[in-house]
Amino acid sequence: MGLKQIYNFIARLNKRDNPYTIVDEQVILTEGKWEGFLAHDQVIEKTIEIYTLPNKEGERVLAYTLDKKEEVWKTYLKVFSQSEVLYITYETYGDTVEAEDINQLQGAAYYLENFIENVKNKLASHEEDKVRHITGKERESWNSRAFQKDLEVTNQNLQMTNENLEATNQNLGLTQQELLSHKNAKDNPHAVTKHQVGLGNVEDIQQASKAEFILHKEDLSNPHQVTKA
Repeated sequence: MGLKQIYNFIARLNKRDNPYTIVDEQVILTEGKWEGFLAHDQVIEKTIEIYTLPNKEGERVLAYTLDKKEEVWKTYLKVFSQSEVLYITYETYGDTVEAEDINQLQGAAYYLENFIENVKNKLASHEEDKVRHITGKERESWNSRAFQKDLEVTNQNLQMTNENLEATNQNLGLTQQELLSHKNAKDNPHAVTKHQVGLGNVEDIQQASKAEFILHKEDLSNPHQVTKA
């Protein structure tokens, strides 16, 4: 928890004849009610205006009461509304500095002194911590080792990739060789029959070659033994 939460300091206003105007002092209601001192002293009560939205917008709230406590320079306000937040505008001639204000300042100074001392102790402890706090040279050395290790792993992966690529190329070479050999094969490697190619009804009749046909055509020795009858 910080100083603002502990002491809730508000900037004080010097007293003067010409009043200050405080705009939209915000208050949070609980169960339809808020009560407490306004942030500043010497309030001109007739200038108090309360609205449900900033800049005097929304609904104006008239359900409130004013009271003077022992500190007559302060204004104690009770306000009633169904809104969760209200905004109060008023005029004031300035603040009155009390012993309480001085005590708060002294308390804040003591708090800061202890806080600074604790921070200094933590910094000193951190500086001496050799586990979490390393020197620049140590960090460079570790980073260099990590980079070298990453480089070795990358090289190994590249080598494996090259080996796989070579094996793939060799397999492709064998495949191309086999494909070319199969393409040039004339010995019916698939054992295709005439029935498979639609020639099942064609009779296997031996025919003479063209050369034999020409010889037979030019043969004048009556090879068929044709008679005059």
